[in-house]
Amino acid sequence: MRKHNKRMTSILLATFCSLISWTSSASAATVADSNLVDIPANELQALVSAAYGNSTLYSGLRFDEARHTYILGAVDVNAAAKSLNQLFHGNTANETSSVAGSSVRVEVTKQSRSRNILKSVMSQVAADVKNKNVADGRVTAWHIDEDANQVVIEIANPSDKDVLALRDRYGSGLVRVISGRRPTTAAKVTTTEKPIKLQKASKGSIAVPSQAKSPSRLLDFPAYNSAVRIFTVGPSPTGSGSTIFECTTAMNRASLTQVVTAGHCGPTGTTFYQGYFDKASSTAYYSDILGTVTLSIDGNGDPDFANIQPYVPLSDQQYTSDVVNLEEYVATTQTNDSIKFVVGQSVCTNGSFSGYTCRGATVNAVDICIDTDVADLVCGIDRATSGDGGSIVQSGDSGGPILTGSLSAGAQVGGVIVAEDRYGLDVFTTEASRT
Repeated sequence: MRKHNKRMTSILLATFCSLISWTSSASAATVADSNLVDIPANELQALVSAAYGNSTLYSGLRFDEARHTYILGAVDVNAAAKSLNQLFHGNTANETSSVAGSSVRVEVTKQSRSRNILKSVMSQVAADVKNKNVADGRVTAWHIDEDANQVVIEIANPSDKDVLALRDRYGSGLVRVISGRRPTTAAKVTTTEKPIKLQKASKGSIAVPSQAKSPSRLLDFPAYNSAVRIFTVGPSPTGSGSTIFECTTAMNRASLTQVVTAGHCGPTGTTFYQGYFDKASSTAYYSDILGTVTLSIDGNGDPDFANIQPYVPLSDQQYTSDVVNLEEYVATTQTNDSIKFVVGQSVCTNGSFSGYTCRGATVNAVDICIDTDVADLVCGIDRATSGDGGSIVQSGDSGGPILTGSLSAGAQVGGVIVAEDRYGLDVFTTEASRT
């Protein structure tokens, strides 16, 4: 009996020691799987640059609005946290600032794949889509899921065969296949059977229709600002009549010498006017000629944007005094165009047809590639989705800015509107840093 009790005691003791050892290992794994770092709030873009610049160490970045925390994925959590501390705090200890709003929290979390691995898959998908090697040309978009640590491939009406073929081609754990739709470019294209007349006008000389929240988006406001309507006129595809393309301006260059809009709005050499089209009279009214496109990029693996060289230097332009909602335009004119969005970030659009619109929209994909209705393989694109089921973009908003921050505090342009989906619930935008 004593031998039996002694043996039982030995078994229990060994089991207890094993549990202690397992618990210690689990605790160590927990620590290694997550680490917190506080960084100065004004260094947020430096965090974004670090996250996407070191694709070997980091795997993804997103913003958790509920916790007001940036989630940074990394293969080696300790090394990533150490790198962040060195970047933002030097050799000093990382201490949370006691000043409210002066710091943001970054949670470094464990992920199994570096961004380099996922970028390699993205490149493979791009090559296959370009060569029409996958899904019979039905791939509509693909991007890196920052949270799931996978590449998401969107296909129109995917079959089980499509899913199995793509998993086999790229690796079952590396890709996820979902149903998608082909995005539509957000320019407003109108074709008439008769020629379109051009008529120079001012807001006081004609009855401006209520096509926007402020008539000043249409006439009597220099097109060097954000979110004003511009157009170009060309021949009809049938040979008779004309076609007018209406778009929106996004921002000025930091040098204030060029204006940015969407590339699909017009090729290099296109002349743009500031104004609007009255279909009933087949007349395009304009306040002035904006300028000529010096560079237009759209597709073939590149983003979608155009640079316009104004005819008249910005310094020679005078603002009118009767502009409605002036802050909607001026606050985004001389912008810092290096800002880059992250998944989970709140944004607003400011197209010349939709006006300044937020609707709780948030970014849900960055650096996405899309296959639009007019251009193949447009990359370097971000996507945001309405938060309340209302439209945030419509035809004619192409080229307009997508913003972060409040207008009163100085909103920043993070992108140029290029496409829409689901009747304006989704907006696609070229990253401003790529234009």
